Amino acid sequence: MCECSTNGTDLHLALHDGYIIRQSEQFFRCYKTYLQTMMDLVRLSSINVTSEINEQILNDIKLNHPVEPIDSLLRQLVYYLPSSEQNYGNLCRSITPDGHIRWLCMEHYLKVHEFSKEFCQGIESIGSVYDRERSLIILNNIELTKNQSRTLGHLLCYNNRICELLLKKIKIRVKDFEKLISKICQQSTLRSLELNELSIVSLFGVNKTKECLNEQLKHLFHSRLTEIRIIKNVINDDGGQIMTKNFEHIKYLTLQENHLSTKTLERIIQTLKTNMTLIKFELMIDNDPNKYLQNLFQSLEFNQRLEELSLFSSNTNYSLVNQTSHIIVQSLERNNRLKSLILRNFCFSSSCMKLFARLFEMNQTKLKQFGLNSCQIEDESIVLLLLNALKTNKNLIQLDLTGIQLSNDIKYQIEQLMETNNGLNVKFE
Repeated sequence: MCECSTNGTDLHLALHDGYIIRQSEQFFRCYKTYLQTMMDLVRLSSINVTSEINEQILNDIKLNHPVEPIDSLLRQLVYYLPSSEQNYGNLCRSITPDGHIRWLCMEHYLKVHEFSKEFCQGIESIGSVYDRERSLIILNNIELTKNQSRTLGHLLCYNNRICELLLKKIKIRVKDFEKLISKICQQSTLRSLELNELSIVSLFGVNKTKECLNEQLKHLFHSRLTEIRIIKNVINDDGGQIMTKNFEHIKYLTLQENHLSTKTLERIIQTLKTNMTLIKFELMIDNDPNKYLQNLFQSLEFNQRLEELSLFSSNTNYSLVNQTSHIIVQSLERNNRLKSLILRNFCFSSSCMKLFARLFEMNQTKLKQFGLNSCQIEDESIVLLLLNALKTNKNLIQLDLTGIQLSNDIKYQIEQLMETNNGLNVKFE
């Protein structure tokens, strides 16, 4: 349905063949309230359509858990649909100036996203790319001059449809970077910012990235941004302290390859205990991950907000010990909020994998997505144990094994598993 208006008489359907839904029983149980609301809207509007959904079916569905907020349910929708496309049902994702998301048909989307000639010229002059679907400006591998930095700031401040900015491998002078951050924080309508492998230099070309970036964190984490991704930079202890004191409004946070100190990691983990806003968190851990993982998952037992967690290990020389796996499994049993857990580049022993297999076999976790991307598994036969455990699992929808060396026999077993449990999708190479 095209959300072109809040007035029910203006709503219309965007014709689409529909999708095959994984784990349909669980899907209707989760989305019963939302589906009933949509059907009520159809009845109240001028749309002439014969619904193929039997309302009695919805009435017969029993909710065995509290109804989740609709924003949470919409984020989980991707787990149930086999398609990986950005736009579903012939609808385009549109972000309003106040940060809300509406789904529009192409005709209404183009009307909303008409841009002036001045805007298009500005985008071209700074060598950037504009992604209409995400309302995203991308600058990649560019040395920004003073004029280009000023133009970028102008574009961000005077066009309220730009919601995301990605700066990757950008070289920029200190003063220009400070002014740009000031405009982002005080005048723009940006909701998402990615700073990826920046090079911030003085007037004489001296690298000041570490000092300048950490100084500006206090402004970024006090702004209206709800998503911040910092990748391949250096965050010192002062910067880490600033972040952990100002998580209150951040919903999505990514910290990858930033060489976080032990003190900063401990602060982040401690903050997760009481944080009430963070929904998605991605973190890279250096050195031995066991201590950090144990503390992190113990903290998650107190966190009832986080839904997606991605953890990366920079060093596969350290294997996860049994105690770490026990703590992770216990946390997953007790935390009903976490829906996605991705563990990348970790090293698992056979005994550790057995614990995860039992967790899924007993249906003791609410996870919908579980990833072991590029992990090292001590014994391939343990992967088979995990696959067998998932034959009767009713919750997991996506299992990601990409980057793991698998024999042809295991790949065959994966294909058999997806036939047995047709609600489960397994990704592998």
